[in-house]
Formats: sequence, C-alpha cells, structure tokens
Amino acid sequence: MEFVEAVESLAASAGLEVPCEEKISSEKTASTNALYTITEKAAQFYEQQLKKSSAAIEYLKKRGLSGQIAKYFRLGFSVNEWDALYKTLSSQNKEVLKDSGLFIDNNGRFYDRFRNRVMFPIRDIRGRVIAFGGRTFTDEQPKYLNSPETPIFHKSFELYGLYEAKQKNKTLVRALMVEGYMDVISLAEQGITYAAATLGTAINIKHVQKLLRYTHEIIFCFDGDQAGQNAAKKALEITLPLIRDDIKIRFMFLPEEDDPDSLIQKIGKQAFEKLMDESQTISDFFFDQLKKEIPIRSLDDKARFAERALKQLEKVPQGIFKNLMEQQLANLLSVEPEQLKRLVFSAETKKHPVNISLQRMHPADLIMALLLNRPALIELIQDTQSWQFFKFEHKDFFDLLIMTLKQHPHIKAGDLLTKMDPQYHPLIAKLAAW
Repeated sequence: MEFVEAVESLAASAGLEVPCEEKISSEKTASTNALYTITEKAAQFYEQQLKKSSAAIEYLKKRGLSGQIAKYFRLGFSVNEWDALYKTLSSQNKEVLKDSGLFIDNNGRFYDRFRNRVMFPIRDIRGRVIAFGGRTFTDEQPKYLNSPETPIFHKSFELYGLYEAKQKNKTLVRALMVEGYMDVISLAEQGITYAAATLGTAINIKHVQKLLRYTHEIIFCFDGDQAGQNAAKKALEITLPLIRDDIKIRFMFLPEEDDPDSLIQKIGKQAFEKLMDESQTISDFFFDQLKKEIPIRSLDDKARFAERALKQLEKVPQGIFKNLMEQQLANLLSVEPEQLKRLVFSAETKKHPVNISLQRMHPADLIMALLLNRPALIELIQDTQSWQFFKFEHKDFFDLLIMTLKQHPHIKAGDLLTKMDPQYHPLIAKLAAW
C-alpha cells in the first residue's frame, strides 16, 4: 500500500475525510478510478455467471467448497464465449478497457481474456478488485491464467487472500503462506482463515514486508519435494534481513503427495494446525540446511560451516535473536563464541593463502605469531621505537598489532582478532596457526 492509500484507509476506518491538494493529477486519479470501476463490474458479471453455470458449481462442490465460501471470496465464472464480458462493458472507455488487462486487443477488436474458467477476484488490502485469476476445470491449458500487470495490479506486491484474512481476523496473530488460490480458499473452508498466496511468482522481499505489517508470525508452507526445499531456502534468504526480536518465522513441509488443499481435507483443521505448531523454527531450518550442505566431520568442516553461517547471519539486524543464533552456532560447533572468528579466519586462509614460509620465518613474523597466541607477552617488549628502523614484509600489521596490544595489554586472543581490519584476517589466521 502506498503512503497516501494507507492514510486514506486509516481515515476511512475512522469516518474522516483526508484533504487533498488540487495539484494532484486529476487525470491520473480519474484513470485509476475508472480501472477500479471496470474490475468491479467484471467481478459482478462473473459472480452472476457462476450462478447460471451448473458445471462450474459442480466443480467447486467436488473441490469441497460451499456456496458460503464461494460468496465470501466472490468466486465467479467466465462463460465460453469470445466477447461476453466485452459486450457487458463495451460502453466504457476503450483505453481503460485495454489497460484493465481483461481483454485482448486484436487490431482494435476486443476479446475476453478469460473464457470457460472459474474466476478468482484478486483484491487489494482495501478490498478493491484489482485483477483476476482463472482456473479451467477441463483439460484446457494453461490450467491457471492470471491478469497481466496493469496500472493497479503489480503481482510482485500483492498477496491473494490477505484482504479476506484481515476481514476475518481483527488481529492477524499469524499468517500462513501457501502457493495457490485453491489452497487459501480450501483452508478457509475448514476454518483456517489466515492464509495468503503469491500470484504466480516466487516469494520476494516485498511479499514478506507486506505480511509483516499485519502480523508478527509467518509460517511458510512448502511441498516436501526438492522444489519445495529450494523455495524454502529462497524464503529464508529473503527473510533474514527482516528479522526482529518480536518476529517469529517457521517453515512447514507437507508430504510429497499433498498440497494444503488436499491435506486439510484429509486430516481437518485441528490436525493441520498441529502440524503448523510443530513446524521448524527459522533457526532450526537455518542450521539444518547448512548441515546438509556442509556435514561437520573435521576441523576444516567446522571452519567452513562457521564461515558460511556467519556470512548469512551478517544479514540479520542486531538484537537478541542474532545473539542467540550466534550462540547456537557456537554450541553446534562445540566452541566458545569468541573462537568462531578464528575458525572463519582459518577457512579464509585456505581460500586466500598468505605467503609465509614457516620453515624460514622472519623474526618479526615469529614475534607476531607469539603475540597473537599469547597477547600478554607484549609486557616483555619495552622499546617499540627501535622497530621503526627495520623494514620487513607485513610491517604495517606488525606496527598495528604492537600498538593495539600496548593499549589493551590484558586483551584475550579471541577479542584481539575481532579488533583487526578484515584485510588482515588471512595473515592473522596463518600466523595464529603457527
């Protein structure tokens, strides 16, 4: 929702009128309003046609949907004619009809985009019809057909069922993210009225941000096959930067032969919600995925595991949740939290080896190695000025290390490493491993 829309919606709920500036483009506003009028009239037309179609009604009944739920979601039917909707709306402005996405313009002749399909109106958070999805109940392809992008419909922003979920739940305690229209409607039929679905696109950050405006808990529901696992990993990557301490994210995987529609009809609301309650937390899913990619069998594996995990956790905003994730990582690897950095430095060194021969170490390198492992030895170095006259490789790091230890003589080795610029990490790891 745009800012202006949000203000208008809030004002409308309070019975107030929002003053607007005359300079706002009245032409654009009129065009947008005209599109909303077209899509609303189309929705009403499809609703009326559904009442006349015994085949469409029978199909919905076979899918386990009642007339009450069909009415609530404003389901409709597009008849198997080339221009039934166009004839109904032909008195409207032709450019607006074209922009609505409901028609195919063939050299000035308009044909209905949707024919012989059960129709699913897509409503924005204010309840306005902005687009449609159509599902065939014959062998015709494609099975699902969606409205194209229009001035009032951007599928990467919208979620099917979110408006209906908000209407049914004054406070949206949690939201269940599913993949299709029928999943949302079938779940609602069984009493799970807080599901929403993307509109033929993969989940993106805009979808998650939108949901988090209305709820603090999201359960992502995926098929149990490899495609579902891949989609879940994508959702995980998208969600990490949005995590706050008051947000709960879970991942639910279904049996491979089921989708939410089929499963809820098999086991019912209570058993389905039990599966939701038992679904994986984001932290468990995060670490389980890493363990599949990097099985921990050796110290090198630990280093790679820590590096990958910490790189991902950098995306998470600072807070209690991030601290707990880092603690869980340390526990998983059986190391102290301050040792994690060392493991990462070790992994980095294997990727970017530093050219130091341990057989013929320069005395300065030997001193640095000793100081990195036992910082308290800095007390034995009294005269640091004389070092300025020597020239050797890594002299800049040597000077920095001496200065840091003089300022913090009682610092722990692990804490010392975290104070150094990342450019020195491979060198530190090499020296510290000596």
